[in-house]
Amino acid sequence: MLEYDLPIAVKNGKCVWPGRLKVVRLPNRWYAAVWVSPKLYASFDQTAMSPKKSFRNMSDKDFLDRVQLVAHWVNGIEFEFEGGI
Repeated sequence: MLEYDLPIAVKNGKCVWPGRLKVVRLPNRWYAAVWVSPKLYASFDQTAMSPKKSFRNMSDKDFLDRVQLVAHWVNGIEFEFEGGI
């Protein structure tokens, strides 16, 4: 199990808020939350389609790019990593 706790900039049009991305990464599943404040956050997750498509062999960058993509697809959340990955 890997855990990530990264600073992000959450974007909505011209507005940008500081936030955190918190992710728990398991070999075949991950859980994440984008956190701006106690009243403004969203959680989401993904399960691997098959053992061959697991998350275990992905680099941190590739994995976090996937989390960012799923956040956008599932919840419409746009964010950028502060200082890169």
